[in-house]
Amino acid sequence: EAISKQVGPVGEGEAAPIAEVIAAIQAIKQSAPNSPVLYGGSIKSHYIAQYLEVNIIDGVVPGSARLNAEEWLKLVTISQKIRG
Repeated sequence: EAISKQVGPVGEGEAAPIAEVIAAIQAIKQSAPNSPVLYGGSIKSHYIAQYLEVNIIDGVVPGSARLNAEEWLKLVTISQKIRG
């Protein structure tokens, strides 16, 4: 069962502020503590690290960045360095 809460603008190509994402995920995890929670906002290589370095965020779901091979490889490389 998916549990989600919209945080920030949708479809505008901007990531939600990290503090808002953390607050939303903390609220979700209070209701479903064993459920992984992914951030599905606009993830780009120049700021993916700030989301993956926060342990409460279990992962990310790239949007349009997945359509650009160079950007996708950057996302994967950074993710592997941070999360292994």
